Amino acid sequence: MNLDKYIKQFFISLSKFSQYYDITITTFEKYNEEYNCISKSMLLQFKEPQTKDTYIQYKEWYKNKQELVVRLNELWQSRKQTKNKKK
Repeated sequence: MNLDKYIKQFFISLSKFSQYYDITITTFEKYNEEYNCISKSMLLQFKEPQTKDTYIQYKEWYKNKQELVVRLNELWQSRKQTKNKKK
């Protein structure tokens, strides 16, 4: 299973066909001297409109790509198709 492919597809689809906007996924890497390893984490950020002039901004951290894909799928399943509706 290629998780990068799923992440890319969900990212594009959510950006085009949902109420969410300003979606960003950022990967962070940090070196841990004590354990001599690099730890990775991912930050998912997006905005969701509440009323015409207000929105809620979400920031969610994930430890691995699998968790991120699960969350992106949840967002996709619960989306409201507000943009680019097919006629």
